Amino acid sequence: MAVMSARDRHALVDAGPFGPWGAGHSHSDTLSLLARCGNREILIDPGTYTYVSDPAERDRFRGSAAHNTIRVDGLDQAIPAHPFHWSDRPAVSIREWTTSQEEDSLDADCVSRGITHRRRVRFVKPDLLLVVDEISGPPGEHIIEQFWHLGSAKDRDRVSLEAPAEVIESWRSEVFSEKKTVPALRVCRKCTLPCSLAAAICIGGHPSPVAIERSGSVVRFQTAGRRIAWEADTRG
Repeated sequence: MAVMSARDRHALVDAGPFGPWGAGHSHSDTLSLLARCGNREILIDPGTYTYVSDPAERDRFRGSAAHNTIRVDGLDQAIPAHPFHWSDRPAVSIREWTTSQEEDSLDADCVSRGITHRRRVRFVKPDLLLVVDEISGPPGEHIIEQFWHLGSAKDRDRVSLEAPAEVIESWRSEVFSEKKTVPALRVCRKCTLPCSLAAAICIGGHPSPVAIERSGSVVRFQTAGRRIAWEADTRG
């Protein structure tokens, strides 16, 4: 788990593998990102809701689409065999992790069913998270989805995306066996691989829109008073 923090801003990135044995308590949330500012949750985790009372809801809450990560071809990162078991679990690795007073940076990947999802996260302190997702794998067209689950509808302006997104209804369970609806952003692209998607999340102060542009392999993030160029070796 990569922990990024500055002042009262905190971000967590799940860069670890599924659990041991049958990974019964694991969720398909590898490379998922959570963020908060003080007591305000900006990017959230859905919780659990149920274990065995409703198999469909069990799979919904532990599936990739319920987390702030990438889903490819409508499939989870592993195969839910029953409520307390996953099969065909992904390989997960951390390529690089650095931290300093000015910036934290994580580069990690998840390999599942021949698809590699590489996520790079930079926390430009104290309030800007930059994300580049790179997806590579077999030839042919694939459906790539990127999800961002929000603490509230007011946080929509805190998330700047490279591609158009739709607002969808998602679910959260803060207490076992109870759930409520929450808004989420879903980016969906049908494309050949490799492809990539970029995002920026403002987690402190007043939200400021971030423009995302590409020039060759460079992804540029432009916000008020700051211009950040990121050599990310990506394709649109």
